[in-house]
Amino acid sequence: MTDLIVRKAGEADAAGVALVHVRSWQEAYRGQIDQAYLDSLHPAARVKSWAEGLADDGWPRKGTLVAVQNEEIIGFASFAQARDDDLDPASVVDMQAIYVLPGSWRGGVGRLLMSAAVDAFAGAGYAGAVLWVLDGNTRAARFYETTGWRADGARKQNLIGGREHDVIRMRRTIG
Repeated sequence: MTDLIVRKAGEADAAGVALVHVRSWQEAYRGQIDQAYLDSLHPAARVKSWAEGLADDGWPRKGTLVAVQNEEIIGFASFAQARDDDLDPASVVDMQAIYVLPGSWRGGVGRLLMSAAVDAFAGAGYAGAVLWVLDGNTRAARFYETTGWRADGARKQNLIGGREHDVIRMRRTIG
């Protein structure tokens, strides 16, 4: 992991974040989400949305961190106040996304991003954090468990690619 840094993302990082987002989805969700939907995803179609999101600076209560290696974005983590009705958004943060380019999986990038995100959560005054993981995505669930997250019993369905998918909420304390 030469020259790997994690930093706060800015609007200029939108293309790199969009590329990581799409390529990681296409690999991570193969066999779990409709392949035609995954194949239809294109980074260029997500750049504008990411640019708008990254320009909306609510730091430190919400934001995106990027992992950059040799000037290339290879991962990101996004978070904001919790949106679930049973959670207090003043004290619980929602890890909305954490993705790493498939070629960099299992190299410590995800752990570094997770550690930086948890530090950001603590710095923003959050006491706890939640995230949602696709039911059956055992690789991701194992990663979350090894970084301190536990399923809390909450479940729901998310519409992805025109089909409902079960997701499981995981939670951890901060600090």
